[in-house]
Amino acid sequence: MRVSSFSRLSATAISIFAVIYLVTMYHVGQSLSKSQAQYKGYQALISLTTVKFNRTIVEYLQTGEVSLLSRAQKQLALIVEQAQSLRIDELSNQIDSQAKSLAHNIDTKFRGMGKLSGDPLVLLRNGEHEMLAINNDLASYVQSTKELSLKEQFNYLIKTQAIGKLLAD
Repeated sequence: MRVSSFSRLSATAISIFAVIYLVTMYHVGQSLSKSQAQYKGYQALISLTTVKFNRTIVEYLQTGEVSLLSRAQKQLALIVEQAQSLRIDELSNQIDSQAKSLAHNIDTKFRGMGKLSGDPLVLLRNGEHEMLAINNDLASYVQSTKELSLKEQFNYLIKTQAIGKLLAD
């Protein structure tokens, strides 16, 4: 039985197209699984940032416990590491620059805020102490100045004493 050249050519072309189709489908499958893995990594990064890291900072600000600050710094390093593992250059560059800024804020601003967070009135008390010190300095200045008469000095000292008493209570 003789096979025509058209049949041979058709079978060869169909075989080539089938191989090309299978290779293309393999690449699509690989690309899809890579995209899914990248999406899972991105979701893990979002969870670490918006849930765990944020929770640690809020808890630190509420309690002032220093161990939470070091945990936050470790979480920040992990955030940068996960962002780089996603291999999205623009995203990892943005996260890296913001992480450096945030690490600086953790070392400066958040550390101070945490120390104050245990007592909500500490800022008020510190302000009152500063006002008392200024009040005492002014009273000392009034006693030593020659610009005011004795009566004016006496009246001013009475007023500063009343202010000092109010601040001390």
